[in-house]
Amino acid sequence: MVVTCVALNLAGIRVVGLTSVWLFFLLSLPFALIVLLSPVKTGAYADPHAVSTGASVGLLGAVLVAMWNYMGWDNRFDDCARSGTAAGKPIRER
Repeated sequence: MVVTCVALNLAGIRVVGLTSVWLFFLLSLPFALIVLLSPVKTGAYADPHAVSTGASVGLLGAVLVAMWNYMGWDNRFDDCARSGTAAGKPIRER
């Protein structure tokens, strides 16, 4: 793969650009097919999934989880910066 990329770069900017366009369409094709063929899939809406009867955290739970995840990160990095090491352990003075 590296040899192919080197050969493309040596071939010039026009070849690189044309190859990029073709690869874009090639990689987008499966997604386009899914979008175009999904409405004609038979039985797609015949058996919908059952609604979960388990506990639901709702919007408040989601906000609390987001706050919990966010609040721990900024303090952790500030402590590391003050201690002078990446591990967050204080440097022993001799």
